Order: sequence, then structure tokens, then C-alpha cells
Amino acid sequence: MSFFDFLKKQTPTLDPLAGLNSREGLPPIAELLQAISVPFQQFSQYKVNTATTEAYNQLELVYRCVNIISNQLSALDIKVYDKAGEEVPGHPIELLLWRPNKFMPPSDFKTLIWSHLELTGSAYLLYQDDSLLPLYPDKVEIIPSRVGGEYIAGYKYDNKENFTTDEVIHLKYIDPKDGLVGVPPLQSCYRHVDIAKAMDLWNYNSFKNRTVPDLALLLNNDTITETDLSAIKNSVARQSAGAANARKPMILPKIHKVEKLGMTAVEMDFIAGRKASQEAISVAFGVPLPMLGIYDNGTFSNVESANKDFWENTLLPKAYAFTNTLSWFFENQGILKPGEWVGFNKQGIKALQRNYTERVNDAINLGKFMVETGFDAEQTLEQLNKQFELGIDMSEVTYTEPDSIEFVPQPSNPDDEPV
Repeated sequence: MSFFDFLKKQTPTLDPLAGLNSREGLPPIAELLQAISVPFQQFSQYKVNTATTEAYNQLELVYRCVNIISNQLSALDIKVYDKAGEEVPGHPIELLLWRPNKFMPPSDFKTLIWSHLELTGSAYLLYQDDSLLPLYPDKVEIIPSRVGGEYIAGYKYDNKENFTTDEVIHLKYIDPKDGLVGVPPLQSCYRHVDIAKAMDLWNYNSFKNRTVPDLALLLNNDTITETDLSAIKNSVARQSAGAANARKPMILPKIHKVEKLGMTAVEMDFIAGRKASQEAISVAFGVPLPMLGIYDNGTFSNVESANKDFWENTLLPKAYAFTNTLSWFFENQGILKPGEWVGFNKQGIKALQRNYTERVNDAINLGKFMVETGFDAEQTLEQLNKQFELGIDMSEVTYTEPDSIEFVPQPSNPDDEPV
């Protein structure tokens, strides 16, 4: 069965305004929410097992896309910040993400979450007893609410356990036609996945069966006998068998003509088609081809640019959506104080760092202008440090004059002198 046979699903046509006038007694906004709530589950046939078996395990490009995204995002340094943008050290959420549960190391936990997202469009986390456990999307059923003003009533897991919305964090790539489940990148390129798989199988069988030999040996039918033909076949097999005989010239009796066979235009189109499928899959996942090891005239400069583009246009939006969902969930649980939010240390992402020397030079030029025009030196440095992400430890800065700044490490105790 082809990959996209698994993806065919019949989506019922919903009229979100049907029966709106019959819901009497509800305030206008609650009435509208009740009208647009999905009245029943739209089950997606797109499962973790299907995506893994039919794509992730069989196509190296899908495997590489999922792995490079999940590995990069799993390494994010997630922190909690206050309303001033300052890190809140040792926050319970930071500690929870560092040790989500006693069964899995944090790297495996995060990699599994991102893999579920890339393969199915949804990932579910169970929050209970100050622990986070991954729920397999195949076993999760979202229960839409039939109560006015509510969207989701809860979650059923493996047809056995029911969880409330306060216990499950649902991460998803939004499907515009279905507000409940997510849509995976694979769903937009499943035809290309099937094409690439079919091409790989064709190439495998072509190599195994040698359907297109390198040479055609043309014989003169008027002078050849069955005995001669058998002798020529045996001689060809003997002289071409094994790696040691690769590309060696053959000496054959009674050959009228030798014709070299090359690739036809159709086969050249085949190669171009496979390249197009590779590009379509990489576009769906948002991974530039150089990041997948397909360089095509690549240089260090454009590979570096591809890595930066990968982070800015693919990984950062995913990371922001992830941390925003965590902020929203834990704020509703009262674990985040007003103004606190979950974020990540962007300075630690090497691909996004401007050349440090360039940032320092820009900061110096702007700092000189600000101090010369009357800005306070201490406030100026603090502002430049944050704006240009200089990473300066402000506790190690000494202001020697009102209009100058000198970086001098502070003594560890009052009796020590600055070095």
C-alpha cells in the first residue's frame, strides 16, 4: 500500500453556524464559541506508526529532516524570565524540563516530543505529580466540549484513561480546517515521499537485475551457432564477474559490433524527478538542502547562510510556539507569576550570532554617540549589552570616570585588589 493511501480521510462538512439561533439564553460571545466548536472528533488516519514505518524508516531524507529538527530543538536552553526579561534562576518549570520524569533522560524526552510533532503534527504531554510524561498521539482522542464557551472537554488515552485539560499539554502544528488536531509537514508532501520511495526501489532492482548493461554485443546471425553463442555468453560472464574485473576490456570471438549503452532521456528525467522530490520534501520540513548533506555547488559561505536561514525561518518559529504553549499552560496552572514567561537562551545559538567583533564595534560607535550626547555611561552600557547581546557580566564592570567605561574584574572580597 502506498504512503498516501494511509493519509486519505473523509472530513465531514461542518456548518459552524448551523443551529446558532436555537441556542437561546447564552451571552453573544458564548453563543458564538458554542457555534464554532467542533461538534465531534475528526479523526486523522495519519498515525505515528504509519509515518514511521512508511516514511521515517524507509526514506533517508525524511529520517534526516526529522532528526536534524528534533536534535537541534532538543538542545535549546529553556529558561523562565520575568517581565523585565531577566532570567529567574532555579524556577520550578526550568527544573521540570531538566528532569521531566524518572523514566527518561531530558534529551530523549525532548527528542521524542519533536519527532511526534514532525511526524504527526501533534505531541501530547501529561502533567501529573510534578512530572511530564509523553503520550503517544496514536492513542490520544480529543473530546470536544458541548458546553457553551468551552472548546475541549478533555482527553481520552488508549480508550481507558480520561485526562482533563489541566493535565495535558497539546503541542501542534495548526490545521486550518480542524482546530483540534495538528497537521504534519509530511502531509503536504506525501506524494513526493511515495515517488522517492518508488524511485529508490526502482534503482535497487535496476542495480540488482542489471536491466541496462553497459555494452550490447551484436552478432552476425548468418555465421553464429548455438555453440558459439553459449561460448560467448560464458566468456562474457567469466571476464566481467567480480569487482576485480570491473571496467576491464573483454576479448570475445565472432563479435560483429560492440555498442555502448548510455542513459536515455527518460532515465535522465527520472533523475531530475527524484531531485524534485527531494526538494519538495525538504521544503515541506523547512530544511535547506545543504543541511541535509545535498550541497549542489555548495560553498562554506552559502552553507553558513543556509544554516542561519534554517534557524530563522524554521527552528525559531517552532521554538517560540513551543515556549508560548508552555507559558500559556503553566500560567493557567498558577505556576508562573504575573509577567513571567518561558523562553530560551538565544545567545547560545551559534548560527544566529553575528560576528562578535562586528557587534562590539557597532556597540562602541553607538555608545560613544550616546555618552557624548549626555546619556549616563552605566545605563548606556547596560542598554548596549542587552541590545547587541554582548554577554558582558555587569558585576565585572568598573566605571572609572563619568564619561568612560573600563572593564575590570571586581575583587572576590573587599581585601583583594583589582587585577
